[in-house]
Amino acid sequence: MKNKNVFSGFKKGRYGIVLALIFIVMTIRVLLRDNVTTYPVDGTSASPSRTVHNAPTETVDERTTAFQQTAAYVLTHLDKTTYTGRDYDYWPEGGMRNTFNHLRSLIPYREFAKLLPCRLFIRGPHSNTAPALDEPNSFGYYNPQAVRWLHDQAVLFLSDDRYLTATRPFVARYLKTVLMTWWVCYTYMAAYPAETALVKKEYETLIREKRVPQGYHYKIAWYGERDYTFYRKADNSPDTHVSLVPSAVYFWLRRSIDGTDRELFRLLDLMIQKYFPETALKTYN
Repeated sequence: MKNKNVFSGFKKGRYGIVLALIFIVMTIRVLLRDNVTTYPVDGTSASPSRTVHNAPTETVDERTTAFQQTAAYVLTHLDKTTYTGRDYDYWPEGGMRNTFNHLRSLIPYREFAKLLPCRLFIRGPHSNTAPALDEPNSFGYYNPQAVRWLHDQAVLFLSDDRYLTATRPFVARYLKTVLMTWWVCYTYMAAYPAETALVKKEYETLIREKRVPQGYHYKIAWYGERDYTFYRKADNSPDTHVSLVPSAVYFWLRRSIDGTDRELFRLLDLMIQKYFPETALKTYN
């Protein structure tokens, strides 16, 4: 049985995974036109749908160039980050907040927001200068326009295998644990939509009534009355860290609520296929 208390300091972490996804995607120029399977995490269906990544027709503009250069710098300097958080530092085996608190030592959140063509969040407690990380009863709704723009950037970077070769050791060393945990959790949640719907409904009720307790996602995962199959399988997967699973599940529930879960998973799935193809071939059901 894995130790469930190793990462107890990350009960408040939420947002580092998105920055990690964005930074990695922007540095990949490998071919991204392959078909990718996406799954809804809305509690209604686990049937996969096939999607094709088509390259945008617009030319590369200055914003894209700036984003690419910044992302390439960040991704190839993961071994030179400094920790900016208050909790114990588990890097590179930590969760979202731990990841975020390392990435922002290379690019401050305020500067990262300036690289985007629109606001990253359209609703919630966050601003363009700083994320609000201690709001249990609210969360940031990602801007679908920003997510689509990020996807377009990924598709633009098509064919340079040199980027993949240069970044692979950094991703494998510093980001594999968090990326794989989020990928496996989404996949299992999609495979058990009825269970996912129950957890999501309860979570939405607590948010609406403004009574989400601190560490709620850990209590449901480990000490709740129900035994959820998708939680148990994610916990026992060799590709996850058990202490990161609860945060990953509730990240995907929030993305299901704000409607960006499928698009974000497409980005994550592409990265898993390119960086860890041996894992992407596994069956999770």
